[in-house]
Amino acid sequence: MATDRDTSATGPASERATTAARRSSLIIFRYVAIEFLTPLTCCVLGFLTLFVVADVFNVLRDLVDNQASVSQSVLYFALRQPANLLNVLPMSILLAASFTVHVLGRHHEILALRAAGLSLMRCFLPIWITALAFAGLSLWLNEDLAPTASVRAEELLNRLTTPPERQHISKERLAFRNSTGDRDWFFEAFSRTEQQRGVLIKQFRPDRTIQWELRADRAQHENGKWTFYDGSLSVFDAKGALPEGPEERFDVREMPELGESPGHILNSLKPAGELSVREMWQILRTEPNLPQSTRNVFLTTICFQLSFPLACVIAALLGVALSLSREQGTALKGFAMAVGIMVLYYIAGQFVVLLGKNGVVPPALAGTVPTIAFAGWGFLEMFRKR
Repeated sequence: MATDRDTSATGPASERATTAARRSSLIIFRYVAIEFLTPLTCCVLGFLTLFVVADVFNVLRDLVDNQASVSQSVLYFALRQPANLLNVLPMSILLAASFTVHVLGRHHEILALRAAGLSLMRCFLPIWITALAFAGLSLWLNEDLAPTASVRAEELLNRLTTPPERQHISKERLAFRNSTGDRDWFFEAFSRTEQQRGVLIKQFRPDRTIQWELRADRAQHENGKWTFYDGSLSVFDAKGALPEGPEERFDVREMPELGESPGHILNSLKPAGELSVREMWQILRTEPNLPQSTRNVFLTTICFQLSFPLACVIAALLGVALSLSREQGTALKGFAMAVGIMVLYYIAGQFVVLLGKNGVVPPALAGTVPTIAFAGWGFLEMFRKR
């Protein structure tokens, strides 16, 4: 009977203790999250404001001279921000994490949390969760939103600053060679989304003799196939010297066998740094005859862009670990050291990527080793301060 009474007495007490512990953990989590997210928001907005000011000084005169409306100007500056946000997130996390540690340490709240049995990793759980979320956000920005927004921003700026009667002239001439399909393309006025003008296509045989030549005033790519308007087609003999028969004139001609699309053509001519991982991988897959130097550039850039979002995690680790100190002067030195390490990470990353693009270092190592090494440094600093 005594044993039953003891069990019934300890059961509710144990449940109440567990509930209280959970409630305390939630309160601590919420408190640290607020202390961290407040300076983080200020840092992100502050850095973005600096980028906006720089953009305003660069293009405001052009917008005003061409009488762009306020809404159009605001839209342009808004479309510029996703690309700027990629550079803002890691340093914002570093500054916010260091500030949070400094504030909590100034009132000895970190010591109180440690005395309550919480580890440093548990104390700063909101920072780790936010850093991982921002890493995912960086990957999405780099792969999807930032390139799309940048293209729309440039198109909007060109439309606002170019007179309507000259907009068709402002479209660039473009030449493209499809080495896999042995085709050369030339456009008098190329557009990714609208009709192409002044199109010339030359199809070659494997021995590099010309097989046929197509000229068209206009061309449109819709539903995965090309349609040419007001043009001519000339077929050449086996030696590629003379046309076989008269030139064939046409008003409309569909050629679904041409596998290139405007997006594929434009992506093939862009620098690797302006392409998403998906676009670079598509080029590598559809262009097996790319020079090894070009493949090195693409593979190194792919690996680096996939690993770079972890810079947010590195910033959080260094910001917390190097700012932990009981002495204010030491904490400030740790903060300065964290900033210096992040700058070193950017420099080292770009240097090793350059080696990978030039074939000195294997692309997979060049694109990932800097991030892995500095992430390991951050975890080591946290382990030392545990």
